[in-house]
Amino acid sequence: MKVESAVRRGLFWVSFSTSARQGIEFCTALFLAALLAPEDFGVFAMASLVIGWMGMVRDLGFGAALIHNQEEIEESAHTAFTLITGTAVVLCAGTWAVSPIAARFFGTSELTAVLRVLGFSFIIISLRVVQATMLQKNLNFKKNSIPPLISSLAHGIVCVSLALLGYGVWSIVVGSLFGNALLTVHYWFISPFRPRLRFKWQTARRLVGYGNIALLDNILIFLLMTFDRAAIGRILGVKPLGYYDFAYRVANLPATRVTRVVSNVMFPVYSRLQRDVNELKQTYLQTIRYLAIIVVPVSAALAGLGPSFAVLLYGGKWVPALGALRILVIYGVTTGIGAPAATVLYALGRPRDSLTINAIKGALTIGFIYHSAVHGGIIGVAALFATVQVVATALLIWRANRLLGIEAADYLHWLGLPAGCTGAAAIMGLALAARYPAILQSWTGAIGTSLILILVYGLLLLRCDGELRSVGSRVWAVCQSKNPLARSRA
Repeated sequence: MKVESAVRRGLFWVSFSTSARQGIEFCTALFLAALLAPEDFGVFAMASLVIGWMGMVRDLGFGAALIHNQEEIEESAHTAFTLITGTAVVLCAGTWAVSPIAARFFGTSELTAVLRVLGFSFIIISLRVVQATMLQKNLNFKKNSIPPLISSLAHGIVCVSLALLGYGVWSIVVGSLFGNALLTVHYWFISPFRPRLRFKWQTARRLVGYGNIALLDNILIFLLMTFDRAAIGRILGVKPLGYYDFAYRVANLPATRVTRVVSNVMFPVYSRLQRDVNELKQTYLQTIRYLAIIVVPVSAALAGLGPSFAVLLYGGKWVPALGALRILVIYGVTTGIGAPAATVLYALGRPRDSLTINAIKGALTIGFIYHSAVHGGIIGVAALFATVQVVATALLIWRANRLLGIEAADYLHWLGLPAGCTGAAAIMGLALAARYPAILQSWTGAIGTSLILILVYGLLLLRCDGELRSVGSRVWAVCQSKNPLARSRA
């Protein structure tokens, strides 16, 4: 299969799966936000932090190493499976032991039982990591896209059903375990690869040579992504953490999902192109282009319209989270735009560069987090994390562009058009809000405004982007050729 064809197929299937999952998870979050209290979200956020901290070494960096590695692929997969599974058993036991300590740290006794149950997710997840990675490595994105979609649906049904029955935070806990278990079983059914408990020292050393830097980088990334919630939970308490966690999830949902699409599809593709810098450069720039077309307007819509929809859905229940939500959208959009640059560094065998940039990000965060939480509350923490992320993303893009020989003007060219069209649509939205102040206070007005702005953005983009018009024309021609009614008229 040609790389270009693989990219198109991969983007289609992963985009389809991710969009559908995003819709399911968004609906699940809406229902849970109505059925559960902010304290329930706070407890689960605390548990997720601890599980995340314990699980930083879960795959030992071998997932990235398996995709990047082009030698002794099957033997490498068996060795990785053995080490990942063994590590998961240790992590499950460790979670059981540290759960009382975590509960005392956060001052929440219910956290002990929640953590001990969630600890079993380490073993469940470890049993599917290698199968999913091998499908991704072989660019088999169709098979790799369906299981997470079914898992998300099952997770949502279980969570909402238990929440309706009054199980509080346990509705999310049980739903999470059920979804993970179903996903693991599904991967064992669809994957042709059957990992074995087999270990080879030479293979392990080669994987570790790449994986140890990737592991350290992933650990640092996770710490940075969760340090805000840890600080809020420790300094401000469970209720502010519930508000912040809600804002973080909503603000980052589109960007993180799109970023996952890019990483899942483009990392194995970039890795195959690592010796052809010219082809890698062109593929990378096309990725930036299409990523910006989606991420920039969606993030702007969340910042501008998200608070109005939140008030319409929940009344005043989540109003304290809305200021942080607007700021965290900046964090989300910069994370999404910077994702391809980080993926390029990994594909070129330069995870150390990403590690260095994240270390700078960590130093800035640690230096200002306490002051931001004490004096600014959740708004202050959100502002700090958004600012630091902007700096880190700029460094990632600069480093990747330098390695690929891309000038700043060429890179900004691909970002400028979506940003300009988004800005024009935003100006129209502000004009509508100024002319009709109550327009966003009703469902009809909010939905109508959203549809108008989507139409304006789409028309501006098609008007200014000739290549996108050409793609649209080809798609329309294909659809017409397969339409029996259109053929009969012709």
